Amino acid sequence: MGGKAFAAELGLTLRCDPEGNPLLVEDGTPEARRQRLWGQMWRGHRMPLLPETADLVQALTAAGAAPPMVDNVRYASNAVEAAIAAKERAWDLSDQWDGSRSAEETAMVDSLWRQADELPHLLTAYARVLTTYLPTLRALRRVP
Repeated sequence: MGGKAFAAELGLTLRCDPEGNPLLVEDGTPEARRQRLWGQMWRGHRMPLLPETADLVQALTAAGAAPPMVDNVRYASNAVEAAIAAKERAWDLSDQWDGSRSAEETAMVDSLWRQADELPHLLTAYARVLTTYLPTLRALRRVP
């Protein structure tokens, strides 16, 4: 990977100062902001960096969220994490195998890819769950 590509992964761009010396500066494009905010998650999965399920559940529980709300958020978050894990496992297995795979191995990788393909839908479901509970969560935040 060249220097320009590496800088782009960090949301930076190469410019020259008045004397002609190279200078790294923040790239102001939306894509560059996504790179800075979400890093590898954006590069690998084209999705924002989300809190881990355990951390999210702990925060909701500590805030006094009702158990059914916590369970629904946990379910949606776990589904997203499972799809990401499936995608990463499929990548790993695809990289390891040269082309001579058994039918079982091929079926397993295909199954992982099918699960990974659900990621956009699972992200939408995750966002809907959180949006549904947003008024309740805001009210919990205001309770002394």
